[in-house]
Amino acid sequence: MEILSEVETATLIDINSLHGALAMWVARQHPYHKVDGVNEVAECLRAAVEKDSGWENVGGLYMRCFETRRDLNVWLTEVIGEHPQMAVWNTPASGHGAQFIASSRYFTPKPEHDFIDIWALLNNITRTAWADD
Repeated sequence: MEILSEVETATLIDINSLHGALAMWVARQHPYHKVDGVNEVAECLRAAVEKDSGWENVGGLYMRCFETRRDLNVWLTEVIGEHPQMAVWNTPASGHGAQFIASSRYFTPKPEHDFIDIWALLNNITRTAWADD
């Protein structure tokens, strides 16, 4: 039996797609849908792009060809994965520190107990930027 796998072709990613995906997914995943710090992370992303020789500046628009989504995800993780704002987003506002929060159809946790899963955020940014281009 043959195992089917998705065949990826190299894709050209531009900085605007990354900025848009970052803003969209942070707003979607944050419990309050109004998030501080997006501009700081976007500026960090732009600064990294401007320093990285793999990105081409074409009329002010930075673009780079990535061979696979995994390559893009690894690059994003290296660039913004450890940004201080990521730690803020990954910490519940309540500071409860519990590993698990229970929920049921009768009980929904308060938004201040929620946080952004950084691994999921980076993967969502990667998938969206890859699909946009």
